[in-house]
Amino acid sequence: MKLRLRKRVSSRYMARMDMTPMVDVMFSMLVLFMVTAPMITTGIPLDLPSADNRPLEEGDAALNISFNREGVIFIGEEAVEPENLVAKIRAIRGANPNVRVIISADRTVSYGQVIELMGRLRSAGYTQIGLKTDAQHWRNMSQ
Repeated sequence: MKLRLRKRVSSRYMARMDMTPMVDVMFSMLVLFMVTAPMITTGIPLDLPSADNRPLEEGDAALNISFNREGVIFIGEEAVEPENLVAKIRAIRGANPNVRVIISADRTVSYGQVIELMGRLRSAGYTQIGLKTDAQHWRNMSQ
């Protein structure tokens, strides 16, 4: 009598994770962020005047003060009453004395309002004041 020896088949399963759904989700999120990121960066809609200018360096700290079409003043994205403006900017200067100020004013805001704001900034101790312009518009016109 001959004994047959059976070859033992390994019942070990190889656990593999299907990466396709995860890649699909990550690609969808990448596209979502690429589409929405440019919309998030602009907080206050302004029609800036154009000029040829040098952008700020990466390490430069800047405080953005904006005027919209209606003449409302914003520090960052927070609306500020004109009578509270000097107190707020003095407090910011106390926290960071080396901060630069960038004024972003809509094209329709009067020159006098911008000059008045610059005077208030000077009285609060700011000496480095810049005006933000739309450089891309200028580059397109010169080409």
